[in-house]
Amino acid sequence: MSDVLPAWTAITDWLAVHAPASHATLRPGAAVADVRSAEDALGMGLPVDLVTLLTMCDGTVDASALDRDPDEYDPGLFLAQHHLLPLEEIAQVRGRGGNIDPFWGSWVPFAVTDYSLPPWGGLAIDVGAEPMCR
Repeated sequence: MSDVLPAWTAITDWLAVHAPASHATLRPGAAVADVRSAEDALGMGLPVDLVTLLTMCDGTVDASALDRDPDEYDPGLFLAQHHLLPLEEIAQVRGRGGNIDPFWGSWVPFAVTDYSLPPWGGLAIDVGAEPMCR
């Protein structure tokens, strides 16, 4: 059994109390049909734990558009100084216009350091090393 659900619940509960501006950046979970569509677009299944996370939270929104507490450092950067990518951004980062950049191989990005930076910098998972959801 995956630890993602209880871990994510603990994180979001903590954010709600201690970092409400970061909590406000959390998007609702993605529908399973949207995950399957993204997998089709990517040409590969996603790891079970990543699918679990995406169905609970489909990434974060760019906090620069939100009203923020000046005492809270860069809302949304609560995951090792990264923003969680929504499904559509995962597909965009990995390959634009349906052309998968060969750089990625079996790696799938799931978090980014800054939404505004053109060269990508973030976190990715090797789907060749994880159990797939499909």
